[in-house]
Amino acid sequence: MFCGKCGSSIPDGNSFCGKCGAPISNPSIQTSTQPITQPVQVVPITIEPQSMPVKKTNSAAITGFVFGIVGICLCLVPYVGFVCGLIGLVLSIVGITKKKECGKGGGLAVTGLLLSIIGAFIGLCMIVGTMAMSKNNAQSSYNNNRQVNASVDYTAGMDLATSNAFKAGLNYLKFSSFSKKGLINQLSSPYGDNYTEEQARTAVNAIEKNGLVDWKEQAVKSAKNYLSFTSFSRQGLIEQLSSEYGDQFTLEEATYAADQVGLK
Repeated sequence: MFCGKCGSSIPDGNSFCGKCGAPISNPSIQTSTQPITQPVQVVPITIEPQSMPVKKTNSAAITGFVFGIVGICLCLVPYVGFVCGLIGLVLSIVGITKKKECGKGGGLAVTGLLLSIIGAFIGLCMIVGTMAMSKNNAQSSYNNNRQVNASVDYTAGMDLATSNAFKAGLNYLKFSSFSKKGLINQLSSPYGDNYTEEQARTAVNAIEKNGLVDWKEQAVKSAKNYLSFTSFSRQGLIEQLSSEYGDQFTLEEATYAADQVGLK
């Protein structure tokens, strides 16, 4: 209990303050020094979690980048490098378009695009080179097969005149182009080699049988020779090559030649 005047502590039961002498009006009421504690109501606060935007993975950019690397690594393998580069090119372009949607992968897609372009280009060059090499090899093999083998006697069983006609026919084919009929006429003409028609025909048949001539290729040579100094329409060239008064190639051989020289 405390004095209401001076604030001194007064023992319980005293009627006067021992310090200032002030009377205690109601000594039965005791003043506690303990603070009055009021119950505090706890209000729960609920914090709702905010949903964070989930960024999607730019799978197209990643896949395009991978195919770009594969295309570069396998660019020297015909077709494989080109196909991988082409796939990488398409996927990388898709990855670039999805950059805004996914929010990432743009740099990876651009890198994949560049790698894919390089791989596809080198792969395409390898394809073209391989095709050209195969064509050259096939042509060389064909030419080698057509060359006269010195160890083979192509004139076995022929009489001397027919054998000479055979050799004369091969000599003509070395520096000029002939159709089958044209070569027979050249060998049998009185203004040519003057062999009999039977000798000339037997000799030319032997050349053909042994694979020493390709009449279609002879037609192509004749067509190129004509076009080197004059101009022809497609039909005009075919008629010139197949005419009885021209080169006397068959219609099939003349048409093949026109196709090969590019007259459509």
